[in-house]
Amino acid sequence: MNRVELLKPNVCVMNDIPIEARNTILKIALSQANSSTQDNTKLLEKISNEYNIKKSTVVEIIASYILIIKLFLASNNEEFREIMSGVGFSASFIEELPLLQNKAYFTNTIIQCKRKENRNLVSLKWIIDISLYNKILNMKAKHVIIQISLKDKKKYTIEMDIKTFNKLRYNIALMLKELYSIRKVLPSF
Repeated sequence: MNRVELLKPNVCVMNDIPIEARNTILKIALSQANSSTQDNTKLLEKISNEYNIKKSTVVEIIASYILIIKLFLASNNEEFREIMSGVGFSASFIEELPLLQNKAYFTNTIIQCKRKENRNLVSLKWIIDISLYNKILNMKAKHVIIQISLKDKKKYTIEMDIKTFNKLRYNIALMLKELYSIRKVLPSF
């Protein structure tokens, strides 16, 4: 099941919710997508009581909005409209989403929040475990030791085999390549 399929069960409910409730739920979803630690329990109860929607359904709708935000960030406006209408959202629902009118603002806000969140890393060092024993026996190194230091003075040491380390290096290189291509498309990133 792909991400778009996950939206289908809530389409009818989301199309019928008044726009004020949609905007409130979208704000909650944006704060959750930005890894907010804010407690939204009272807002959930208020929406649930005011619009006669079960709390569990409100939570599912918030999850759907987070997915909509991710789809919005991953596509241009035409593709986004196509995907949303293909899932079954009404044209009025799609056009009333504040995301479309303020794409640059929402994109920059979400990216800035993610940047702040990831600024805890101070250093990352790695060494290959070549002990004297390995040199004498002419054996290949078997382990890599990675040390991660964070701003809060915590240090983590991870030991892994060479094969796992090479997978990690490959995936990091792939991620950096994708980030580079995103920077070409979004210069503010």
